Amino acid sequence: EFKYQSLVEQIPAAVFLDEANEAGTTIYMSPRIKELTGYTPDEWCSDPDIWIKSLHPEDREQIIEKDRISDRNGSRFLEEYRFIRRDGNTIWIKEDASLIRDKAGAPLYWHGILLDITKEKESEAEEQNRAMIEASLRKNAAATETEVEDAQVSLNDRILSVRVIPVTSNGTERAIIIVNDVTEQKRAEQEIQDHRAHL
Repeated sequence: EFKYQSLVEQIPAAVFLDEANEAGTTIYMSPRIKELTGYTPDEWCSDPDIWIKSLHPEDREQIIEKDRISDRNGSRFLEEYRFIRRDGNTIWIKEDASLIRDKAGAPLYWHGILLDITKEKESEAEEQNRAMIEASLRKNAAATETEVEDAQVSLNDRILSVRVIPVTSNGTERAIIIVNDVTEQKRAEQEIQDHRAHL
């Protein structure tokens, strides 16, 4: 037991052992739980509702239901959820728990780990936000190009079409402006058509 305890206390995650009963009584929680949640192992073991009460309200119902399914089926519980620490801060936890049975197959304990994945989740959120911003910029650029592509202005009896294409280079936003002489283009097209008509 001492070797096991020394081993789990070196793991960068909280390791726990719960009884496989309806109450799910925690009989062992590694000291890292205090670093992770702000609660001591003794507090965790003495309060059977500490996990449920600390689940984020938006995740609570779904996670409790998945926990019930695991208990009922004896299946692995592998979930990610938000947890409210003792100091009120919210963190992301990845829990991985498996059922330990005796030789006859009867459930004995749930053995698992609680791992802080807050940084990974924040990185994912930043990447998603970045992707959304880039998609929005591309959409706006496409909309801008479509809106101004057919814009026409008159200058000295000539009709000019103006296209503005927004581009980004080295983090700097610029715009490429393309001007076509519509009058001259139409005159050239008419000359080609007249020439073809006389062939």
